[in-house]
Amino acid sequence: MKKLFSTIALSFMLLLSVSLFSQTIPKTMNIYEKNGTVTKIPLDRIEKITFDGPQITYTENVVRDGDGNIYQTVKIGHQVWMASNLKTTKYIDGTPINNIRIGEEWIKTKSGAYCWYMNNSDNKEVFGGLYNWYAVAEDKICPRGFHVPRKEEWGALIGYLGSREAGAKLRVAGDQYWKDSQPQTDNSSGFSALPGGVRHANATFQGEGTIARWWAIDPRTPDEGEAVILYNNGSAVIHPARKMMGFSVRCVRD
Repeated sequence: MKKLFSTIALSFMLLLSVSLFSQTIPKTMNIYEKNGTVTKIPLDRIEKITFDGPQITYTENVVRDGDGNIYQTVKIGHQVWMASNLKTTKYIDGTPINNIRIGEEWIKTKSGAYCWYMNNSDNKEVFGGLYNWYAVAEDKICPRGFHVPRKEEWGALIGYLGSREAGAKLRVAGDQYWKDSQPQTDNSSGFSALPGGVRHANATFQGEGTIARWWAIDPRTPDEGEAVILYNNGSAVIHPARKMMGFSVRCVRD
């Protein structure tokens, strides 16, 4: 008899717990937008949920710029670098960077400016932007926790990879982007250097497929800064450059 009562009691408790649980299952999905709008959708009407946009894996190895663009990072030696060129149109505090397309204006400006190679925005996603030295001078263009590298930091990167071998280890392999690149180019560093070209001091564009240049934050003279230049068939070299020139930007972790 005791066994029978125990069995009945257990069955009752199970039925009660299932009943209570069924009452807590939500019947509506509520979507709260930033503007205060709330969209309510009955769960029994939802077949599946998908998300549009690029497939990005959010991990500790990504950073975000002033525009919200996402970048992967790569550790090379003791340094952590962004693994692609900067493409922001805003400083990290949200202030817009001046987009200058007209050559005469580019030559005359003494303030931060950017453009896309050949003034073609289609080059943004692959090659990033070309920035004058004034855009990097205040060091507020990089994602938080990162900065425009100093000349010594570029030197440390090149030295770690080996002065002669650095170019081959930095460049993306294959002929999709680099023209007539050395066969031993292998991007073994993970830096993924692309030949985004430059905008010269006379505002003309040159070098897509053969040249990559990145700013260092160091001023050299009132009219010159420091930069790294990488050709399709050579190593990376630190070299002075006119501040009004347009180069790519890579950021390194603080």
